[in-house]
Amino acid sequence: MKLLDLFYSWVDKRVRKKAVNCRTVSFTFEELVGKVENFSKELAGLDASLVGIAVGNSSYFVVANLALWKVGKVPVLIDKSLPFESQSSLAAKLGIRYVLVKGGNTSFSTVPLSLEAIDVEESPFPKETVLVKLTSGSTGLPRAVCLSENTLLSIIRSISEGMSLTEDDSAFIPVPISHSYGYDNGVLALTFLGNSLTLTDSFVPIQIINEIKKNSPSVVLLSPPLVKALANYEFSLPSVRLVISAGGHLDPKYSSQFYEKTGRYIHQLYGSTETAAISFEPRPWEKDSEGTVGFALPGVKVSMDNSGRAVVSSGSIFGAFLGEKRYKPPKEIILNDYISFTDSGRIKILGRSLEVIEVGGKKIYAPLVEEKLRSVEGVNDAACIGVEKGSGNRVLVVFLVVDKKFKRDNLPADIKNRKLIFVDFLPYSSRGKLDRSKLLEWASER
Repeated sequence: MKLLDLFYSWVDKRVRKKAVNCRTVSFTFEELVGKVENFSKELAGLDASLVGIAVGNSSYFVVANLALWKVGKVPVLIDKSLPFESQSSLAAKLGIRYVLVKGGNTSFSTVPLSLEAIDVEESPFPKETVLVKLTSGSTGLPRAVCLSENTLLSIIRSISEGMSLTEDDSAFIPVPISHSYGYDNGVLALTFLGNSLTLTDSFVPIQIINEIKKNSPSVVLLSPPLVKALANYEFSLPSVRLVISAGGHLDPKYSSQFYEKTGRYIHQLYGSTETAAISFEPRPWEKDSEGTVGFALPGVKVSMDNSGRAVVSSGSIFGAFLGEKRYKPPKEIILNDYISFTDSGRIKILGRSLEVIEVGGKKIYAPLVEEKLRSVEGVNDAACIGVEKGSGNRVLVVFLVVDKKFKRDNLPADIKNRKLIFVDFLPYSSRGKLDRSKLLEWASER
């Protein structure tokens, strides 16, 4: 396997250098290889090809992933934040027979992990598959995206070239490594570039700041909620050359506040599980970059269909899902994101299909409205949804998180007379995405 060969080539060069660290568990490249070698022997006898990894941000996530590759198994990345009942239920629905978890009755002598068996017939998948990622499931059951080794190599080459990553970089990752964003910039960067990783399973701002000071990374991966939270603190980032945000819409207001407090710009990264990284903003200080997600990455082509949705083609698309033994690779994928292009060629996300609200025959792009509302004094966060009101009519409902400086009269004229619901917080997923289905529930209760 090329990725394993690349990883072992870095081991030879960086024997005693740190490879991965998470709180009190840290491995040098030499130690990581030892863990992988031993654990792979214990996994070799499994009577299944697909094995879920649901251990969260942990040094043992990396051990498990590499060990599974070494014995020819296919890792399936599962979000640890799901309660185990949900993990096992999800695994059963997707046809995954085994899931590695932390805790429980430890089944292995070399790692503190347990192997949970699921009584289900294994799903078929294309023979080229070496990894399975799960979509967010925001519109239903998560889809299990199959990826080949060539696809993974295309992903990390595109990212490393577009973001100017080198073998000298080290990454701090306070976002879920089981998600595409954290995985591609974490595990793939470790294997392909020899980058050392610092992981954390804590999303508390002060702890994140302390971890950055302690480990001196050159690259920091954040999500919009983390950018917003960290923008309330003044701290320095002397070792950091690149701060990235991905996983959802980032209001420019918080990017500006983050820069004021830290002296570091936020570089936006845009992508999806099905396509991997699509675009990156290399020069966020340029005026034309505001509100955009940058330029298409090397090897990625982005256009629009007749409705304005993003059409993506690249070598990072494998195009198969669990349950499909044979498949025809798609030439392109049409996303549910409505986009536009600036004069410089940057991509601007207008909203997802779920975020486009038609009221009175007019299309309203929710993220743009929310961005405008967050600029109003006293508004700390905002969200809007369309709610059915009989006869197919929809009304705009606005959720606001405000403080004592808020005055209704300061709201935009086209918003102040809408239905406003004041809440203490808005529901965000572990991926940093606004949970609009939960907002619909809240709207029906009020």
